[in-house]
Amino acid sequence: MKTSQIVNVAVSEAGGYDNLGYTRKDAYNYDDKERKEQISEGDAAKALAYLQAKCSADEHFVIELKKDDDRLINILWADSVSVADYACLGELLSFDATYKRNIYQIPLVIFSGTCPSHIQLS
Repeated sequence: MKTSQIVNVAVSEAGGYDNLGYTRKDAYNYDDKERKEQISEGDAAKALAYLQAKCSADEHFVIELKKDDDRLINILWADSVSVADYACLGELLSFDATYKRNIYQIPLVIFSGTCPSHIQLS
């Protein structure tokens, strides 16, 4: 259930915002704090295990890593379809390195573009 929906139900149950005891922003802050607490130290290890399992299942799956003092800095992966698309279509047209930075302030980079026949790629 979304935080906004939870707040709306709570407001309705309390008989209005004045009776609620907290603001909408308080609810969002609480939700954000809870999510951050649920993230464990092993995030990178879990991501790598997942990608290595994908690599085992797909012989053309590619993973490139960059570490600094055993800390994961960069990770890039491509499945067999992406590898085949690149081999067939060639150039990468654009990417956005500012899209949705995560709690570690590391950007999630989405590569996308259009091939010569104007088919959208993601």
